[in-house]
Amino acid sequence: MFALLVHLSVLSLVQGSFLPADKAVRLFQHDANDLIVLFLGDTQYHFPCTRFNTDCKQRSKDCRERNGIDINSHMINKTGLTGDAIHRLEQECIKIESNFANEVQRKSIFDLNRNLSNKPAAMVINGDLTNYGLLEQLDLFKDEWLTMPIPILPGLGNHDYENNVNDCVANQCANRMLYWFVKYARDHGLKLDYEKSQEFLIKSVYRGSFAYAKDLCNKKGDVCVHLIQLNNRPDYVRHIRAVSDWDVQGSYQWLLRDLNSIRNRSQPIFINLHNHSPQAGDRLRALLENWIEQPENESVNLRIAVLYAHWHDEHSIGDKCIAGYNIPHIFVGSVPNNRYTVMKFSSNADSVEAFLLSSRHNLPTQITQNANLSWNRC
Repeated sequence: MFALLVHLSVLSLVQGSFLPADKAVRLFQHDANDLIVLFLGDTQYHFPCTRFNTDCKQRSKDCRERNGIDINSHMINKTGLTGDAIHRLEQECIKIESNFANEVQRKSIFDLNRNLSNKPAAMVINGDLTNYGLLEQLDLFKDEWLTMPIPILPGLGNHDYENNVNDCVANQCANRMLYWFVKYARDHGLKLDYEKSQEFLIKSVYRGSFAYAKDLCNKKGDVCVHLIQLNNRPDYVRHIRAVSDWDVQGSYQWLLRDLNSIRNRSQPIFINLHNHSPQAGDRLRALLENWIEQPENESVNLRIAVLYAHWHDEHSIGDKCIAGYNIPHIFVGSVPNNRYTVMKFSSNADSVEAFLLSSRHNLPTQITQNANLSWNRC
């Protein structure tokens, strides 16, 4: 009887806000000692919505028709317009879409947090916080996302400090994002992989991968997950000359050192990055194979997952067989497609339950997939 009352109470709480009801009950009915973590990517002020995000595309329809912009945010008739004029008109419509998509995503997450009796320990944002690293874009991210009532663990993506290199005055866009990232990490107790030195006692030089790791635990400290953030992609290497110099290194060696430093290797290990490209994925797979096959890991029930964003249309869970283990690989969802992921680490069972959610304007958030992550032998 008590279980039924709890079930009905939870169902009443979420009715109309999260659907379908059976999956919503699984999401919101949890033990007080469960650990809950949110994952998403690509807040990316200002980037257009995906074509599948029909609510968002409808919001910019008047702007696009008025300015002769197609559904992909490109001008159809460019006759007599300068490149700057075209860019301004396109950006006018794109900003409407980007601001709207971010608003819809934040509202859904705010409602989720408000309805959860056990609040999320963190929200991991896997890269592309901005589209270009402009001051306006970073300020919007800080004002709108960093004021959410959930601790945020960010990563940088290709749009934050790769695509804008040598394409922004004095590389100030990439410099701005990296400098902010270093300061944010310092202010929030995140130990980034970098060293700072001085060049001729004038210019600061930062060298490293800027990756980091953090253990998240429930209040009792008996349910934990080891979160790793590799940023853009682990093979990204670039020297960026700006007000400060940034010698960006790959993160494979740092990742191996971090994996070797983990004391409790039976706890879930979630490796986050932005762009899981084929080349980066192949090398990451080889590194994980070698690490899993180390003698000290033979008797350990390893639970590793790889999470990423970048491709805005994608939102899915799949397995890859690595060194005899099924390793979940998860597209966590993007803001331009209004998708995100919730992980529930159970306190009373050796399981991790994943929920893929789709935010919608003035409609219930849809739970599109619900699955228990599996680390069976393959």
